[in-house]
Amino acid sequence: MRQSGEWSITRSMFKAAILLSRKYNMTFNGQCLGWQEVLAENEISVLSSTCEKVASNNIVGMIGSASSNEVRVVSPFPFLMNIPMVSYSATNLDLSDINRNEAFYRVAPSD
Repeated sequence: MRQSGEWSITRSMFKAAILLSRKYNMTFNGQCLGWQEVLAENEISVLSSTCEKVASNNIVGMIGSASSNEVRVVSPFPFLMNIPMVSYSATNLDLSDINRNEAFYRVAPSD
């Protein structure tokens, strides 16, 4: 999925923050911050890739998914793992319900 305008800028800012944290030796619980990007064709592929990444890495939080539909599929998973998930571009109003999305946060306003 190709992202346009402000979403690609937000994603680039996130990556820049990670690179700066490495340059200045910033750590979280003694470990350098990093990221892994997953590009998938559909929501099930996103969930499968997410499970694989969380199982094989020390994950303290998730950034993404980009679309509201992907967030609906993936967001229960980080909640069960006790890690937060932040989306930079999911905008559906339903995602604002804290009772249904306890570990999900977003930075984009709703539609």
